[in-house]
Amino acid sequence: MRRKKGSTLAELVVVMAVVSIVSTMVVTFTTLVNGWITVGTARYHYSQSERLVSDNLRIFSSRYDTSEYTLSCSEGGTALNAYNNESGELEGSLSFSSGILNYRAGDVDLDEQLDHIVGMHFSILKGQNDENSLIICRITYSLPIPSSKSVVETGDSVLSIALRAAGGEK
Repeated sequence: MRRKKGSTLAELVVVMAVVSIVSTMVVTFTTLVNGWITVGTARYHYSQSERLVSDNLRIFSSRYDTSEYTLSCSEGGTALNAYNNESGELEGSLSFSSGILNYRAGDVDLDEQLDHIVGMHFSILKGQNDENSLIICRITYSLPIPSSKSVVETGDSVLSIALRAAGGEK
């Protein structure tokens, strides 16, 4: 009996078919994982930006939540302002414009880039006795969702800070 060396054409075709199926599965899985990573990264950057807004809002309100200041929102709600009650001068502000959060208080002037935040609106709700108030900050975000149609996830989140003394509109 003679021994064959090599493979038949049918065996080669079967091996090529199996390799192509496995490689298609790997490419598809890699594409899905890449999409998940993109979404996860976008959500992480958004959560970091939201935390930055929360921290700045907390610092701003704690600095100006005294009877020496009156807090108010700018027309359109894009800025939160602190006015000195004695002089009437603007002492500090927290504002949002074109993806940048600006914190100004005394000689401190900071600009922070906010990822995936497309809008911010400040408002102040006054309490019954005009001293207790609530700062509301509504954040609008937009996250890219990878797909064939370039879908974008949008939504709102709300931050609030209670004030004891500096409520009221100027």
